[in-house]
Amino acid sequence: MDGESNTLTITRKSGEELSYDPRRLQGVTVYRDTERVFAQGDRVQMTAPYHEQKLANRELGTVEKIDNSGNLKLRMDSGREVEFNVRQMPHLDYGYAVTSHSSQGQTADECSFMWTLHRRTASC
Repeated sequence: MDGESNTLTITRKSGEELSYDPRRLQGVTVYRDTERVFAQGDRVQMTAPYHEQKLANRELGTVEKIDNSGNLKLRMDSGREVEFNVRQMPHLDYGYAVTSHSSQGQTADECSFMWTLHRRTASC
C-alpha cells in the first residue's frame, strides 16, 4: 500500500505484481488472509456476502458444528441454519463485537457504551 500515490500492489500466485488505485475500481475486494480458530458456540460474522448461501455482509451467527476439515454449521441470528466449508467462503470473523456502522439496522436487547473525553464509542 502506497499512501502517497493511493495505490495497492498485489502479488498473484504466479509472482506477477499488479498495482491498483482503489478509487478507480469497482467490484474488487481486498482482505488480509488471517487464520482464525473457531469452536462450537463461537459467535461469528460474515465479512463479505456469500451469495450461494444468501448470507449478507456482517450477518451474525453462532457455530453449531465444526470439524477438522473446515465444515461449518451455523445458526444465523435470523434462525436460519447454513452449512458450508470455510475454504469455500473464508470471509468469516469473530462476531462478539461489531462496529456501529455494521450494526445499523439491527435490533439488540442490550448495548454497552464507552464514553471518554477523547473518544466516544458504542457497541450493541
